[in-house]
Amino acid sequence: MTRLELPALALCVLLIWMLQHPYGGLVHDSCLYALLALERIHPSTLATDVFIKFGSQDAYTLFSPLYAWAIRLLDLEPAAALGTLLSQIVFFGGAWLMARRLMSARLALLVLGLLAAIPSFYGAVTVFRYLEDFLTPRVVAEGLTLMAVAAWLGSRRKTAIVLLAAGMLLHPIMTCAGVVLLVLLCGVIPRPRLGLALGAGAFALSLILVTLISSGPLTRFDPEWLTRINQTSRYLFVLEWKQDDWIRAALPSGALLVGLLTSRTTVVRHLCCAALAMAVLGLLITLFFCDFLHIQLFTQLQAWRWMWLEQVLAIVLIPVIAQECWQSGQLARAAILTFLAAWVFRNDPLVFVILALAVACAAFARRAVDPRHAQLIFQGSRALLIVAASFNVTAKLYEQPLNQAISPAEQVSQWLHVWAADGILYAALLLGILWLSDRRAAPASTPILLAGVAAVCAFFAPLTWRAWSASYYDRAVYSAAAPWRAALPPHAEGLWPEIPLGAWYLLERPSYWSQHQDAGDIFSRRKALETYRRATFLQVAMEAPLDQTAQQSDGSPTQPLAPVTTLGINARNLPRVCADPQLDFIVSWGTLGLTRFPPLTPDPRRPNSHLQLYRCVDFRK
Repeated sequence: MTRLELPALALCVLLIWMLQHPYGGLVHDSCLYALLALERIHPSTLATDVFIKFGSQDAYTLFSPLYAWAIRLLDLEPAAALGTLLSQIVFFGGAWLMARRLMSARLALLVLGLLAAIPSFYGAVTVFRYLEDFLTPRVVAEGLTLMAVAAWLGSRRKTAIVLLAAGMLLHPIMTCAGVVLLVLLCGVIPRPRLGLALGAGAFALSLILVTLISSGPLTRFDPEWLTRINQTSRYLFVLEWKQDDWIRAALPSGALLVGLLTSRTTVVRHLCCAALAMAVLGLLITLFFCDFLHIQLFTQLQAWRWMWLEQVLAIVLIPVIAQECWQSGQLARAAILTFLAAWVFRNDPLVFVILALAVACAAFARRAVDPRHAQLIFQGSRALLIVAASFNVTAKLYEQPLNQAISPAEQVSQWLHVWAADGILYAALLLGILWLSDRRAAPASTPILLAGVAAVCAFFAPLTWRAWSASYYDRAVYSAAAPWRAALPPHAEGLWPEIPLGAWYLLERPSYWSQHQDAGDIFSRRKALETYRRATFLQVAMEAPLDQTAQQSDGSPTQPLAPVTTLGINARNLPRVCADPQLDFIVSWGTLGLTRFPPLTPDPRRPNSHLQLYRCVDFRK
């Protein structure tokens, strides 16, 4: 590879990141971390928010104080955007260091491109993913964990321990995966019999202890609390996972099994083995201690989330595994092609059968097999990959872009979302550049390639900058909300349409309820039951009269709680919604009645969209 071809590949990685990871803003869990940081700035008012006052996981991280400092310095949305960007840089830095321990620079760049291209969801119902596009401490903890593993592989043990300690201070759950991986690498794999015996003994002893003891850290969830957790967080229990969830878990495991069976490099085999053992151990802990025994501590530790590291390691190792397979004979080549076919099929149940075929090919790759049979299997794997690609393309022909784009860059971005969101097209692009770099092309081809990729990056740069620099909750809107803040008591709780950041940031007041505040029910029983009471109350108030017969004695519906949204509040049901004395105000996009407060226009681009403030005391009977 020439000096210009490496920058061309790096620009291609940048382009894929721009297209696959536009900044998501204050969404998902980022709004909750914003609340925790804002509470550090306004403790006298926000400490009584239902998400905080009963206890939360904020006590286990230094992220909130750092985030609060950044908000004071930059304001909320710039701090969130900058924090997200820095976190992703740390993540890619950790992945780069990890890859460079195992491969050349160009293959390490391929790894970064694959990490940016391939959808990063793990676990159930696509709730969590590594390399998130919004600000949480998870991404930076993941990057520090990858750096720690790279340092450990480079025999820099003290550096690895410091990096793991830093990760634990930011997000212990994510960093715990790195701790388990290194324990397996150093304590179990070099002495497998002793390690397995000790591990099995510790597991059995833990089961005995939790069976005999049901207090202190081994307390179990009571039925009422457990029912609430199952309503909001079924992904915590592996017996609740669906077929698509297990397909998502099977793909990285299949890659690591192929690597374990075919690689001739000791460190690669050890990493494959440790990552697989870590994922299996996390699932077993979840199955026994969470699904069966309902132990609070183990459920809060969420050992199944160690799978994030297994998935990242599978992507980091796949270039090395594929390269070794291609140099190891027909059956090893068949194994990697069959695995790629499974990856292209992705969400089809056939993936399990294809992965089994890939592992079978890998298992026989080092054995003496009739060359004619090996050649036939190899040709079959090629045909299977072609069939998988054909099905993938055919399925995309029926998908249509949203057709709401206003610029050429947005139109192309929507088209790419249909055709390349699964990462296959981007992976093919990266492999194509690597293939071209291995051929003796004309001297002018490399500058042309570099200029072409740079031009495409420049084409999408304005769209990327607009996403990362956009600010909805800015100081101008904050100043406009001053009359509302002055009129509300310090601990007034209210409903804000959609994401409750307006209540937390613009009004500096607690949110009465939102679906975002349902998160973290496993950390506080009182919080879980109180948010359920409020959601149930709102459901009844907005959808049916309060005196309906289909209610329990406590006023809650007999049927499972349907999805609740504060956008369902209207002038007819407003008095019923305001019946709860803990609800003090409501902010609405629509007109709900008379109000003495001036309207608020949060988005200058939508001058006709106004928010209205209503005090519940004016509507209570």
